[in-house]
Amino acid sequence: MPTLPLAVDIADAVLQADAPLDTEAKAEELLKAHPEAGASHEEVRTVLEEESKVAMPARAKTRKS
Repeated sequence: MPTLPLAVDIADAVLQADAPLDTEAKAEELLKAHPEAGASHEEVRTVLEEESKVAMPARAKTRKS
């Protein structure tokens, strides 16, 4: 399961972002940390963008509470 650590780090990056995530830079950083995952830059960037869109409303609700 070489992709699991990358997936966990993607989730962490999205959840810890206080501002809009620079998906280009974060994808590059994650790929350097997880070359074993065999993912492309485009794949990681796309997942970061999609997960960020989903997480934004959830983070807003959490911060208001």
